[in-house]
Amino acid sequence: MKKRTKCIALLGILAISLSMLSGCVSGRNYSEEMMGNKGGLPTFHKDQEVEVPYTGDARIELIETDDPVLAGKCDADGNLLDGSGKVDLSNLGGSVSNSGNSGGSNVDDNGNDTPADEDNQDNQEDTGTNKPNNGNGLIDPNDSEDPLAVYEADESGTKVRIMSQNVRKDDSGDESAGLGGAVRMYRLQKLVEQNDPDIIGTQEANAFWIEAFPQLFPDYTMSYQYRGASSGSDEACAILWKTEKYNLLDKGQFWLSESPNQVSTMNNQYYPRIAHWVKLEDKATGEKILFFSTHFGFPRSENNPDGYTQPQIIYLRSLFIKVCAEHPDAYPFIVGDFNIHFDTDSYRALCDGKELFDMRDVANDMSVAGHCQMGDIRDGTSGAYEKDNGSNIIDYIFSLPRKQIAVDYYTFLYDRIGVEEKGIPVGPVSDHFAVLADFRIGTSVSYEEYYNGNAK
Repeated sequence: MKKRTKCIALLGILAISLSMLSGCVSGRNYSEEMMGNKGGLPTFHKDQEVEVPYTGDARIELIETDDPVLAGKCDADGNLLDGSGKVDLSNLGGSVSNSGNSGGSNVDDNGNDTPADEDNQDNQEDTGTNKPNNGNGLIDPNDSEDPLAVYEADESGTKVRIMSQNVRKDDSGDESAGLGGAVRMYRLQKLVEQNDPDIIGTQEANAFWIEAFPQLFPDYTMSYQYRGASSGSDEACAILWKTEKYNLLDKGQFWLSESPNQVSTMNNQYYPRIAHWVKLEDKATGEKILFFSTHFGFPRSENNPDGYTQPQIIYLRSLFIKVCAEHPDAYPFIVGDFNIHFDTDSYRALCDGKELFDMRDVANDMSVAGHCQMGDIRDGTSGAYEKDNGSNIIDYIFSLPRKQIAVDYYTFLYDRIGVEEKGIPVGPVSDHFAVLADFRIGTSVSYEEYYNGNAK
């Protein structure tokens, strides 16, 4: 991906030694700044399901570029690193001069050499079109003399902190192991208090949790719909939001099946699968959010032996995009336990990077350029009450590409919590780890480039 702001951000980094450059790992890496000081632990390498040893060294994302400096071919003065000559840097990607002459001139349309400073003076003439505002009310960093500064200075937009948590249904088997909902609910309460999310999307919320949520979170309003016809042993993808911060404008749900408007089950699933949604309005700014929570199921092996979840993906994508189209004034987010490992066929079918974006990837790209902080994500989100030590990411926050959505922070929550006043020992909140992210919506700066140029 060619990103001008990344190029500028990386110019300073190239001053480090060639030995460090040669040891860099290509691909999308979660660097020291993103992961924190976690010496000795594995880092997470997105493009392959492998562990990459963490050395504590600075990491550089190798990018596709025509800039010879950024490509590692020469230093900032144009001297080729192999000693064979210099590169004309007056125009990025200029010709190589084996004579050792840096060039110092450009070629005009007639093939004549012109002094570089005269050519630059012509290019710098103010035509009145090179303004920060791109005509639709947004500041386009590509039109700025210092794109990096535009991002670094940007604090515009309405802040929203989003959390997704599969709470693990209250189960008698868990209770006998000391992991029943009556114990874990106080850990969840403490986790929410510590992280203070504005909106929470839950999964596997059975009747126990639906009754507990109002008691645990009195400052939040809840909306839910059980996926089946009865509530006794059923589950919901309940959504909670801060009562003082948001107005509820609308809500609804659809089932992931051929009959999305009623309780229904696909023929390759054991149970009905549902996506519940709410439309919220920030009371202070008027910005609107369309927030979905869902929980994918595992396919029935006799009907789908390869475990591919294509039917759920087709229904979710089409219905999610349909509801979003009906509410064009709202910024959409969909969270959940998708039971899909990243970078698999199912993941790529769901999240194509054109219509639906994994906001973890957006956060990573922004963090490489220094505009977002990545927390600890190296141990995945599902670990059977323990850290999974690897690549088992199955819980996500997705969105449609919107140029006015910025990510400031993205992490998984690995907290093991005890509640002394309740006599609750230190232990896990759930068999899934929460996803937590800070967003700004309605920004005055365009973040289109972080959505591959597909943002609206």
